[in-house]
Amino acid sequence: MSSEYYDISVSACGFLNRVRTVKPAEGEAYLVCTFAALRGAKGERAEPTYFDAKVVGDQARALLTQHENVINDRARNVFAAVRLSDLYVKSFVRERGERQGEPGFALKTRLLAIESLAIDGVVVYRRADDPATSARRSTRASGADAAAAAPSTVTTAGEAVPEGFRNRRAAAARR
Repeated sequence: MSSEYYDISVSACGFLNRVRTVKPAEGEAYLVCTFAALRGAKGERAEPTYFDAKVVGDQARALLTQHENVINDRARNVFAAVRLSDLYVKSFVRERGERQGEPGFALKTRLLAIESLAIDGVVVYRRADDPATSARRSTRASGADAAAAAPSTVTTAGEAVPEGFRNRRAAAARR
């Protein structure tokens, strides 16, 4: 029996950070990362919106695992175009630090797929070029359906890190 769901899906470009494995007291361990999605006019200084993303797509999990050390190196820039799903806000109370006891919130999501990935401005992966994803798409759909099933191409994601962000992460690491 097939279930149908309402879903919020978002395509975004931004920076990957803090790849880690969460091992809950009960249940299976899972991969999580922080994604800083950029928003604002192209050519101007974009602002990041941070998401805690549970990695659920097999292809995304494989890429993040493969590049985990580079992503977690604060001196490196890892820029990606991604597909996110099931966005929600989770509230919490800060447990330590100068703001201990204050309420806070986190934007949560699921990372479904990585469309492209650039490390220090060099494209290392494009989903459109991946034979495994191309083969899966062609077996699911043919003819006009194949064009509709294929993800849209994101041209700004892997070609270069946006102006003003190239050294921002490295500068933060030096502070």
